[in-house]
Amino acid sequence: MKRGSPRHPKMKALARRLKIDLPHAVGLMEMLWHYAGEFAPAGDLGKLPDEDIAEAVGWKKKPEALVAALLAERWLDPHPDHRFLVHDWLDHCDDTVHMKLARAGMRFACGTMPSMRRMSSAERERLEALFVRRESALPSQALALALPSQAKPSQAALGGGERRTSAHFSSRFREVVDAWKKPTAAGKVFACTQVDLAYQVWTHLVEMGTITDEFIDSTILPSIERHRASKQWRDGYVPSVATFFGWSKEGRPNAPRWNDQPDPAGTSEQDY
Repeated sequence: MKRGSPRHPKMKALARRLKIDLPHAVGLMEMLWHYAGEFAPAGDLGKLPDEDIAEAVGWKKKPEALVAALLAERWLDPHPDHRFLVHDWLDHCDDTVHMKLARAGMRFACGTMPSMRRMSSAERERLEALFVRRESALPSQALALALPSQAKPSQAALGGGERRTSAHFSSRFREVVDAWKKPTAAGKVFACTQVDLAYQVWTHLVEMGTITDEFIDSTILPSIERHRASKQWRDGYVPSVATFFGWSKEGRPNAPRWNDQPDPAGTSEQDY
């Protein structure tokens, strides 16, 4: 926790608004920051449903009341694309979050590049060069994925005549990850790596209208089933989730893998 936060007037105001004592408010914020560091390292906590946030900090009352209080006391900042961001996240997060983002080739949701001061000079130079290559090689596509979009979600991403919220597509992303990790009949679970980076790519594909409910059901989920049943996956050559959605190991946009037609391993899962 940032030094001085427990005594800050905002912390006392949060306690009054939620009608809890100060130590409870301090613990709530500490848990919130830890949760953001693990599941929203870019600070884009608004991508997660209010219910998940409330559960993460042990809030037993209405989730929307908690989020409203955090917004009112400016512990969260409204954002047009991400719903809300963690206020002053660059100050509250620790160095491990900065390094996690840097090694994934990701910026903070506010557009700021993560700090690399705790890294060796060799690693820092390599990652800085990676950011430069990624953001200059394919300007229109790379920057659309690497930096926060200033546009509202595409109408193509809206279904059934109503606006689909970021929470809705966050839920659908978890559905995709669950399908990826679902055990086979023989009990094998495939590795699911680079999930944080994959979610960043997913979010921008939603905003651009590429990913819709119909596309998830007709293309993405069936593709995962094809890959799970393929000889390639049986032999252990499983791509990262970010690669599946079209992000190369070099940190650049790449062709997504959902249209691949891998060789089937057979009609039975007994070899897994």
